[in-house]
Amino acid sequence: PSIESISSNSNFKDDYTINAPVLLISEVFEINDDYLGSSIGDGDNLVDAGEKIELRLELENQGDQTASNVYGNLTCSNPFVSLFSANQSFLQIEASSTGVSESYYVLEFDSKFNISDEILFTLLISASEGSWVDTFTLTIEGKPDPEFYGHIVTNELSGSLNADDDEVIDPGEEVYFALYIKNKGASHFYNVD
Repeated sequence: PSIESISSNSNFKDDYTINAPVLLISEVFEINDDYLGSSIGDGDNLVDAGEKIELRLELENQGDQTASNVYGNLTCSNPFVSLFSANQSFLQIEASSTGVSESYYVLEFDSKFNISDEILFTLLISASEGSWVDTFTLTIEGKPDPEFYGHIVTNELSGSLNADDDEVIDPGEEVYFALYIKNKGASHFYNVD
């Protein structure tokens, strides 16, 4: 990169070259939601409401010097996103080259998100040669949609429950009651109580 300097007193122009790395986010390299490791998801490699994903980022060194001891600290101001592993190493990134985080950032998205919601993230990038800040967004692609499907009442006359087995819940009876919920949405349910 060069900086152009123009004097206000003349048409004099000089180009100055900066010998330094310049690190920016190149791309979201990997979204992992396969229910292995730290991720809890449906394995479609997309971000869905209610999922916990593993994320790897790729940085690009747009400068003309190698960046060493590169770290990226991920932040998000959205209260419905939890960050579990927010600082990752990129080791060293050569000039005019890219580098991928050595391990995964781990993020969890609340089920309150809607499809097409965009969540802004900030990456604070540091290296021995300096520091930079860049941002990116992730979009919610799927969301569970629960619907009541049915129920069953079970009572036992001769079992351990105090009930008369007439399939009617009477005052003082003890019964098992099971609810059935189906998911009409484009994403799995997780941790349903």
